[in-house]
Amino acid sequence: ATNEIYTLSLHDALPILLLHVVPLPEEIRVKSPGIDEAILRAAFLQAWSGLEAALRLEQKRMGQPIDLQPTVLIRELYSSGRVSPEDYQLLESTRQLRNHLVHGFAHAVVDANLVLSVIEIAQRLLVETESTQPVGT
Repeated sequence: ATNEIYTLSLHDALPILLLHVVPLPEEIRVKSPGIDEAILRAAFLQAWSGLEAALRLEQKRMGQPIDLQPTVLIRELYSSGRVSPEDYQLLESTRQLRNHLVHGFAHAVVDANLVLSVIEIAQRLLVETESTQPVGT
């Protein structure tokens, strides 16, 4: 039962996580029209946090320092081939969005597909990290 969420596709799991963990009656949505955007922002920031943890785990597996800024982590893993060019571009744009959100800059719109993309990259890194032996062993 604890692994049920992993049997769902990410596309199916996100609406469940966003809308069913804390069900919102339509009345709340009408009275608070920005609530869905707020939920997506929170989901994005949570996904980004998980991504940073996955980046650090992969960096640690490679025997590299983990106390780096996310920008450096992403570049290091890209340089070593652990992050694809496509993922690198997405991570750079999402990193900028993350910075806008947490530092209160211009209103940034978060798309559910972007949240899914961040989760997918983190999951790929975690699966690859779990399936490979640490460097030097």
